[in-house]
Amino acid sequence: MLSSVTRGAWADPAERCAAGVAAAKKGDLSRAALYLDGCDDVQLPAELAGDVARASRDVRKKLETSELSVLEVVTRPDGMTAEIDALPGEQLTTPVTIYIPAGTHQVRAGSVTSSVTTKPHARSVVFLDAKQPTVAPPKDGKVDFNEDSGGEATAEVAPPPDQKHKPLTPCKYTNSCTEAGAAIDDPLARRELPPPLYPATAFEVRAGSVYANGLGPVVGVEFAHLAPWEDVGAEHPFVWSVRGDWSLKHDGHTFGATLALAKVIAAPDTAWLSLGAGARYDSSLGVEGTALVELALRWLPVSLGARYEQSVERAMDGSLPRAFVVELGYALRVH
Repeated sequence: MLSSVTRGAWADPAERCAAGVAAAKKGDLSRAALYLDGCDDVQLPAELAGDVARASRDVRKKLETSELSVLEVVTRPDGMTAEIDALPGEQLTTPVTIYIPAGTHQVRAGSVTSSVTTKPHARSVVFLDAKQPTVAPPKDGKVDFNEDSGGEATAEVAPPPDQKHKPLTPCKYTNSCTEAGAAIDDPLARRELPPPLYPATAFEVRAGSVYANGLGPVVGVEFAHLAPWEDVGAEHPFVWSVRGDWSLKHDGHTFGATLALAKVIAAPDTAWLSLGAGARYDSSLGVEGTALVELALRWLPVSLGARYEQSVERAMDGSLPRAFVVELGYALRVH
């Protein structure tokens, strides 16, 4: 979000991060996001590092649900100092991306000023070109057409005619897409915003197939919540869940209840990947152990799960029954 020049404008990076914590406490999300950016990569005193981590998570969560606009300020050349009326007093080194209230704003870099109108929860780009073409000074002279004069012809020099150039910014940022096949509104534009945080609570309905001594259906409901020691907004939290299900396996109708604990091991922008284990009670087999893997999409309330269920009580033939479950889920998530 910040350029390296902007970050370097602070004598001590810890001062910038501390200012970000203070801005977050005041509810100034624009400056908090500006100051806290990059603090995860800075060696901070122990007493400050915890405050910065908590403030960063809180700011990311609030930005996701806020009505602020994302504005990218680009100049030619790079490295110019820019100002915007939405953040009075801030000296921004371009290129820079900032969060500002929606509306019409004036942006200035050097002697160039531009007006930009932003929309809530949308991304915009403003481009300021401070490079002026170099024009040779005009020359005054006369042309002698006498072949014997040996005179040199001198013509008046003028600036070249205006020429139309293709815009430097993509048309989707300027609402100027008119070519065939170009979409004025990008339906995936929201992915340029911070991805959703892991939900604090989720209620999910699931359906799929189970394989035991044959293939059969399974349906269930599940309630999940962050573990008590986890903070809201944690990237890789522990999550506990309670599940009830019905399935057709082992030649009959089976009801089960599961208590499990899972850990998010990967959290890219598109999904969360979790591994977990727990205990299950099966109405036909008794106590079982279960292992699970879950892939939950960030942008859609949809998940894909796989489970392995192993009975710890022997069947009539002396075997230890087991089952494999694959299912899809639809969730109601609360952040």
